[in-house]
Amino acid sequence: QQWQEDANDAQRQSDTSYDYKHDFHAAKLGVFVHIPFADTLFSIIFAFVMKQLQGLVITVLLLMACTSNNEIARRLETAEKAVDSYPERVLLELRADSAYICSQSDGYRARYILLTTLAKDKCYEMHRSTEDMEWVADYSNRHGADQDMANYLLGRVYSDLNRQADAMRCYLKAQEAGGGKSRWAALACSNIGHLHFNH
Repeated sequence: QQWQEDANDAQRQSDTSYDYKHDFHAAKLGVFVHIPFADTLFSIIFAFVMKQLQGLVITVLLLMACTSNNEIARRLETAEKAVDSYPERVLLELRADSAYICSQSDGYRARYILLTTLAKDKCYEMHRSTEDMEWVADYSNRHGADQDMANYLLGRVYSDLNRQADAMRCYLKAQEAGGGKSRWAALACSNIGHLHFNH
């Protein structure tokens, strides 16, 4: 009988140990059983990481845009400084960059056309179309930028096309915009005298 009781005690202890181990493993597995919580946590972390990456990408793109705009501004500034002395070289370089520069903004496009027209004028290259310079003159008159230069160069284009009345009108606008003191106002005055002398 004692032997039977000892056997029963051992069985109960074994059952208790098994139940404990089973419960312990179940408890450990329970961490992984709560799948909805894990999915939610993963979604939050993923959304946070993606937001940070998106911000980084936007920052890089903005920096690239700033670098691009600074490069265009530098090119146009260099062209403006060199156009009086090296108009042929400036004209070649501006034409090589035309698509890139003109695709950026109206301001850069207007500046490009101004400098290209000036370089052509200095190279004694005949102006054959008014479309670009008419757009620039309108843009400049609306924005109050480079009005004297734009109207003077438009006058030069009209002069090449033998539209003397339109040329005179542009020269007078250039004089007015330059206050009679700017380089372009002085050149416009000279061309007005030339038109009066020849007509």
